[in-house]
Amino acid sequence: MLEELIRDLNQETQDLVAVLETLGSSDWQRPTPSLPWSIEDQLVHLAFFDEIAEVAIRDTSEFSRLLSQFIDQPGSLDELIETKRAGRRFSSEMEWFLAARSQLTATCRAADPKVRYGWFGPPMSLASMLTARLMETWAHGIDIRDSLSLAPNDSARLAHICFLGYRTRDFSFINRGMDPPRSEVFVELTNGKGSISYGNPMATDRISGSSLDFALVVTQRRSLLDTGLVVEGEDARKWMSIAQAFAGPPGPGRQPRLED
Repeated sequence: MLEELIRDLNQETQDLVAVLETLGSSDWQRPTPSLPWSIEDQLVHLAFFDEIAEVAIRDTSEFSRLLSQFIDQPGSLDELIETKRAGRRFSSEMEWFLAARSQLTATCRAADPKVRYGWFGPPMSLASMLTARLMETWAHGIDIRDSLSLAPNDSARLAHICFLGYRTRDFSFINRGMDPPRSEVFVELTNGKGSISYGNPMATDRISGSSLDFALVVTQRRSLLDTGLVVEGEDARKWMSIAQAFAGPPGPGRQPRLED
């Protein structure tokens, strides 16, 4: 399982790098939908949090210290990112990102898969940590692709992201101070190689559509209205309006696109 996740994470990384390698020097400052971030900012975010994830796995005491600092001094996280960015020992953001990603996967291979590791949300297993990094890579890659008017990356790896999106249903509500609904939701998704489903097939609240559309909604890269997802039931609709597969405070989501 871990090797499969590492393989898929590495492949998602390669797909993102293939896009980044086409950029000219001025393209790195292109704005992305995650304003005010540029393409360069997106990559810095990935590199920095790969480093933090590696610390969370390798040195739980140091991560606890950092987490307490970030909670007590909310601005310190942004300050640390900018400090690392300014003083990085690498010649480019790309080199930083690839080095951080390599170190993270090496640390994951050496770590205990039975342990749950601290993070900015609930503690996670190694498998969940790798899935989260794959999700982040894909989601920030979507922002970069949108900035360049490229189509979203659609692959079988989306199954990992969709599963994470399904598993974070309760978190999406709790993170907003809301009680999670007790009702079940059945999710049935299709991709080019078949279908995947989660939950009780007898549930009256249901979501169906493509894996790509579901992944775009749970990572808050598209408004539900910009997808072909079919959502049945009040609780399923409420979930899709606030779905959040990533840790941290409630995200703002995306407004519907003004396109025909």
